[in-house]
Amino acid sequence: MSDSSYIIINERYKVQNLLNILISYVFISEYMSKVVRQIKEEVGQNFPKDTKRAVIFQGGGAIGAYAAGVYAALYYWMKKDITDAENIFDIVAGASAGAINASIIVGHVMASKSKKVQRWEGSVNKLLDFWSFISSSPNFTKWKPFFSFWPFFGNEMDWITVWDNTNFGNVASGEAARRYYSSKEYLYNGAPNVFSYQTNEIDDRFFDNIWPVTNDWYRYDNNALKESIQRYTDFPIKTNPDADDPRLLIVAVDVEEGEQVTFDSHSDNVGFGYTEKGEKKYSIEYEKGLMVEHIMASSSVPVHYDYALVPVKYDYTKLGGESEPKSENIDFDYGKYRRFWDGGILSNTPLREVIQAHQDLMQDNIPPPSLKVYIVDVWPSVKHYPIASDHDGVINRKNDLIYQDKTFYEEKVTHLISDYKSLVEEFRTLAKENNLQFKNILSKKAPRSRKRDGSTRTYGELIETVFDIDITRIERTPNENEISFKWCDYSVKTIDNLINQGIKDTLNVIIEESLQRHNQKKGKAEDEIKAEIKAEIEAFKSSVEDEKQIEQLDERYAILLTDEADAITYYLKYNGFKDIIYGSRTKTL
Repeated sequence: MSDSSYIIINERYKVQNLLNILISYVFISEYMSKVVRQIKEEVGQNFPKDTKRAVIFQGGGAIGAYAAGVYAALYYWMKKDITDAENIFDIVAGASAGAINASIIVGHVMASKSKKVQRWEGSVNKLLDFWSFISSSPNFTKWKPFFSFWPFFGNEMDWITVWDNTNFGNVASGEAARRYYSSKEYLYNGAPNVFSYQTNEIDDRFFDNIWPVTNDWYRYDNNALKESIQRYTDFPIKTNPDADDPRLLIVAVDVEEGEQVTFDSHSDNVGFGYTEKGEKKYSIEYEKGLMVEHIMASSSVPVHYDYALVPVKYDYTKLGGESEPKSENIDFDYGKYRRFWDGGILSNTPLREVIQAHQDLMQDNIPPPSLKVYIVDVWPSVKHYPIASDHDGVINRKNDLIYQDKTFYEEKVTHLISDYKSLVEEFRTLAKENNLQFKNILSKKAPRSRKRDGSTRTYGELIETVFDIDITRIERTPNENEISFKWCDYSVKTIDNLINQGIKDTLNVIIEESLQRHNQKKGKAEDEIKAEIKAEIEAFKSSVEDEKQIEQLDERYAILLTDEADAITYYLKYNGFKDIIYGSRTKTL
């Protein structure tokens, strides 16, 4: 790094320290808020923004509500520090339920008539409203053990109390039983605004319909989910890279090719099924932007739902017109539709897709800017997880391990490639000093590496597309009441708990990161650091309050956010930094 770069960084730290002091008093008056905003804008003009931000939402059915809480906390924490000329996130990516979350957010931003950061206002409220809309109150009290005199139907508190008072063997807690039988009620009778129960499809291949375990097929209709997504998402979603619009990435799986497909709002088509020569066999066109069919393609769980059908060329003249055809009624030989399954099958944490998309920002051999990535882990990967001894517990742990974040290797490879780039730069400097023709080597085609469109890369492009990446993982904190069917528990209580946990875990992670930054500055006393952390929390609360005042955030959601912030402030006041992080696991590299 050059001396001038160090000077710029030092100046940034000086200005940032000044901002931290001002932010701590931002709630005093409207005038002070304007002063802080003006200084931030001046900083943005003097120092170019050299880091982009991305958020990745995993798939997980009902557990996707956790990501809504994470997004709410991240949004207001970031908004307090950025200028009007920035996006909250530059890339929003997701699979399955994560694709739904991502599309609601970006669709809202693109439908807004405001500029830059103001476009994002109201996105938290809309996302939380969506999850409130698809949650419901199933009558789980109809279910009871065969051997007991259980409470009358409809008395939920008594029903749960009986479970809690049944102290023998391996009996579940009342809360675990509530979740379990809520899910069972949904599986038997459907979940309002998500999926409806469909009758059994008889096995007409092996005729195995009598003796357990049979080959009967219980398949659900998720058209209600499609309508719910349309209700809360502004379609079509088309973004413009030249206008610095946020980029939406949706991953799905083409069933016939067995290949992952990434629908990109910056593009108007996607090719896949590449030949050895780099020629694409198939292409899906969406000239005016992504539609609900592309989101459903990422959200159709195999076996439980029918294939999601995506038109090869989208006909925008039929918006709101004819309903989507069923797969059994389509002649696929005509090539008008492709069949898709849930994106979580092949890439439930689409980090690789985000990295590839970010590489597209390279222009005139100038490497892309650094990238800060937040990964929302809805499937716990925590080590030393209690080993289950019952059937449901074993299935629950299996699901966690199958769908949890597996991008640690991709992250390590990214850092390794970055180090190789540094090594090549040393060789480049050495070649220049000795008048060697290094450019001739960099212009040669790489024998194996290919771009997303299937074309080959040069050695120079391999080097120039490398960038620094910083990843923070926000992982859902599991508890003793976990069940295997948690992905279809859309009960109000469970959805609310997930959103609250998302807010709590996120604040823990980002405050921990802030604490680490403060600790790196030598000479600061604990009381001084504590005061600065408290000032950041107060600025966060002020950001929440500001959006509530302009009627872009409901009061009930504002209370959720500020209550969790107050809880951390209270803990910090009486316990200091010892064990302040009480529900999160993060790894920032």
